Amino acid sequence: MIRSQDRVKVVGLNDCIETEVDYSSYTYLYKSRAEQVLTSGILYVTDESVIRASILTGHGEAGCRDMVNYLQENNYMVQEQNISTEEIDPQAQLVLLPAPTTDYAPEELEKLDRFLDNEGMFGKTLIYVASHEQPALPGLQSFLAEWGIGVGAGLIVETESTNVYDQQGFMFGALYGEAAAPYLEQMKNPSMPFLGYYCRPLSVLWEEKDNRSAAYLLGTGQSCTLYSLGEEHFDPAAREKGAYGIAVLGDRLKYVGTEERRSYVAAFGSAAMFSSSQIVSDNFGNKDFTVGLINTLAGKRNGISIPSVGFTYEKLQLTRSQYTAVSVALGTLLPAAVFVAGVVMWLRRRRL
Repeated sequence: MIRSQDRVKVVGLNDCIETEVDYSSYTYLYKSRAEQVLTSGILYVTDESVIRASILTGHGEAGCRDMVNYLQENNYMVQEQNISTEEIDPQAQLVLLPAPTTDYAPEELEKLDRFLDNEGMFGKTLIYVASHEQPALPGLQSFLAEWGIGVGAGLIVETESTNVYDQQGFMFGALYGEAAAPYLEQMKNPSMPFLGYYCRPLSVLWEEKDNRSAAYLLGTGQSCTLYSLGEEHFDPAAREKGAYGIAVLGDRLKYVGTEERRSYVAAFGSAAMFSSSQIVSDNFGNKDFTVGLINTLAGKRNGISIPSVGFTYEKLQLTRSQYTAVSVALGTLLPAAVFVAGVVMWLRRRRL
């Protein structure tokens, strides 16, 4: 039990253990969450106020469990709300749309507009997470377009082997955009790579329009192409290459007196980018960057981003080119060096 004058938080043993399934070997992986749970509990009982976050449901959401975990670890008061039957909690600072698979009705889109407008005071944030399993959602895509965010079809494939972290090219190193600079400052190690995984392409439809602006947070290099789900005989080398966005931030500005007031809409191209079993580890910056972004947009201080500690070894993530280099070094160069050293020693002893 963690207690202060204002709040009490009870932490159980099960809260400190994280269980995941490794589908490559069909085994269970157990990790310790004790440090992040206890740190989160201390911050919860000492924070001056707790920020509310609403997870919107009602449209067959594919979900983004790990991002919800980020919110809970950082002591957001998380609640689920059915957008079809409820008005968004006006006390919520943040709403999350975790990959809905059916489109929003016009009256539901109006609820999103009212939430972000906040009776003309702004100061709200909406996080939209796309998924490659989604069909076309013209209503939601039209809403995002009003914030300068375009959502394309297909999956991004990296064709440059030096930047590929799997065999097909769906997992790749992303590039931070200029708009990401304020949030990189929140990271412990801003040089850590951000990995894109099963990403839909996002685009900035316009950079400035009236009192709104949009910019890339994360994108790819010029060596990527698109794969359409169910497509046969896919040949990346024969496709046109280009750069695509995987995270875009739109904002709307208003002055109340001399004070700037902003509402934000941030869109991510994939929920898989936040999967614990695939991406989140000490090697990559996905969790650190996302936590820093969300906390900054929501006006939260004292955020935490502590990776779980595994009881077993963690697999080393290498790009295809790095794997080839290591294989050549260990399979050819090292044995050759040992052979040459052995020959030199034999010749020296022979002369004695």
